[in-house]
Amino acid sequence: MMDKHVDPGFRIHQGCGRIASLLLKYFADSLIVPYSLQHLPEAMKDALDTFRKSGKRDKIINIYENYVLLEASLAKFADAVTSFQRQLEMRATNLDPVSIRAINDQMMKLEQVFILPAGLPGRPTVRHAVFASSQFDNYAPSGFPGISDLLYRIEELDAAERLKKEEEIKKHISDLTIMTERAASFLQDFHLI
Repeated sequence: MMDKHVDPGFRIHQGCGRIASLLLKYFADSLIVPYSLQHLPEAMKDALDTFRKSGKRDKIINIYENYVLLEASLAKFADAVTSFQRQLEMRATNLDPVSIRAINDQMMKLEQVFILPAGLPGRPTVRHAVFASSQFDNYAPSGFPGISDLLYRIEELDAAERLKKEEEIKKHISDLTIMTERAASFLQDFHLI
């Protein structure tokens, strides 16, 4: 069926294989990993803006007033990414191989800061704290899915369950704030250059 109907002569397969090999060659030949760190804080900021536009931010602040610390740590993280990229551009031409390796490792391991070892609240198999699908809508990826999932139908809970859910929200936002602060300090450690 594949050869006769879907991909006669396997031309699409060949094209995909060629593109993949060229992409791998491009990555292997690059001195510094061609990866922009700017996308991570921008996507996180977009997720917080979505909370603001949908009215969830006010609901979160009513539950946990220290939510503003998450916003502040995100701004600090965005500044750290900008500073890292600027320093990298200034010094990229005269780096020794060990420093290049350290910088590449630092860039690749940045996103690992946002991994929750115990997983998201109520979902131990989903461990990324910033990007994952929502528990209640698998087709819509959401930034900060733990917050979205914890807020889902919170108004319908009785007082005891709501109080428990609010405590989970507080803990999760606190974890996110710590992770974001850690990510900012992870990039500020530019002594390797």
